[in-house]
Amino acid sequence: ERTLPFSLAPYGMAVATDFVRSWLGLAADDPDGYANSYVDFVPAADDPTPTAPVVVTGKTYTPSGRGSIGLQLDPYVLQDGINAQGSRRKLVLSGLEASAKFRTNIALFLTPGSTGNVQVDVHVLDSFGRESKKFSNVGLDAGNPFVQINSGDLFSGFSTDDSSRATIVIDNPRGAAYLGAYATVIDQKSGDATFVAGQPAP
Repeated sequence: ERTLPFSLAPYGMAVATDFVRSWLGLAADDPDGYANSYVDFVPAADDPTPTAPVVVTGKTYTPSGRGSIGLQLDPYVLQDGINAQGSRRKLVLSGLEASAKFRTNIALFLTPGSTGNVQVDVHVLDSFGRESKKFSNVGLDAGNPFVQINSGDLFSGFSTDDSSRATIVIDNPRGAAYLGAYATVIDQKSGDATFVAGQPAP
């Protein structure tokens, strides 16, 4: 864990280029040191305006022979998590695709500051709303705060064509911890990725 304090004036902006190298002190090609990690922005204890809004976005691009490919990631909002005690007990990831043109992976994670554990069920629905697959009792805790399910496992046996869409519903949370989710929809040709944040539902 690394902490870096910085100040922002109203309407100010801070940019970190080559974040892994400059902020985390890791080699740019380090394959392990920052895997399954997140960056948590919180106001300082003595901040006079701790509720002032801050917009955070990240980009990851890799040079290739056909130009740069990669993704842009918007921040996860703590209120978008679900847990057993909350009024929102489902996360929905819609507009996903698994076809010759796109593949979709999902990541489940404990929200920053969560303690304890959580278990959920993950349902894969086809474009007609029919359940194609279900992953039961997917568990996360402090020792395993991230779970990733790849496209092959999510959509194995999925009856689809190039224009089909899928929806992921994550529900039935058990445990005290809060859970969040992202889906990554990747263009098979370019390698570019679009992130879809899980939306809470009753």
